[in-house]
Amino acid sequence: AFPKLVFRGVALQFETSLRQLLGLLAQGQVHFVRCIKPNAEQAPRRFDEASVLGQLRCGGVTEAVRVWAAGYPDRLPFAHILGRYALLADDFHVGRPPSPGADLRSQAVALLARLGVLAGAYAPGHAKIFFKTGVVS
Repeated sequence: AFPKLVFRGVALQFETSLRQLLGLLAQGQVHFVRCIKPNAEQAPRRFDEASVLGQLRCGGVTEAVRVWAAGYPDRLPFAHILGRYALLADDFHVGRPPSPGADLRSQAVALLARLGVLAGAYAPGHAKIFFKTGVVS
């Protein structure tokens, strides 16, 4: 006749809340906010160009701007290119993941050449290939 009570401890509530938060974060896109200090003294209306430029270089902002200015807005990791586009090339590692010691960069470049993507339409980086506008789509 009495309703069954369910005990929910603090740990269980925390775990549930954490799972909800992680689910919410997984749905979003990653964005970074870079805060730049205009001067070392944090004084108002002072702008130290050398300090700001050093912060932008260390944060990778100048490199990102250079890549965008060069016309390479789309970028894909090597493994993503191999996994997604290998099926389009006849018998190019079809259905097989690259071997653990494989040079993913050279394999991705070889795949793009096999698919007929012109060498000037992309630029391989350290971990990704940067594509000119319209190449990926």
